Amino acid sequence: MSAKLKNILAIVIGFLVGSMVNMAIVWAGLRVIPLPDGVDMSDTDKLAENIKLLLPVNFLAPWLAHALGPLVGAFVAGKLSAQNHHGPRR
Repeated sequence: MSAKLKNILAIVIGFLVGSMVNMAIVWAGLRVIPLPDGVDMSDTDKLAENIKLLLPVNFLAPWLAHALGPLVGAFVAGKLSAQNHHGPRR
């Protein structure tokens, strides 16, 4: 397999893995820390009205998801890439 094709596949796989990690954290966060009663996040207008009802803990899962999803995706893409260098180049 050529290095260019391997790098493209590494990026696609890294993107998919990062997206899955992101969605898993968001999904688990809503199960562990449910939204307050009466909060509806299905519409942007309703979200604007209900944002004042959210607690700081409700922002933890989205923050972790948007931090760890790309981190894991980039790590996976880097490990699968054709030019996977460990340490400084010589």
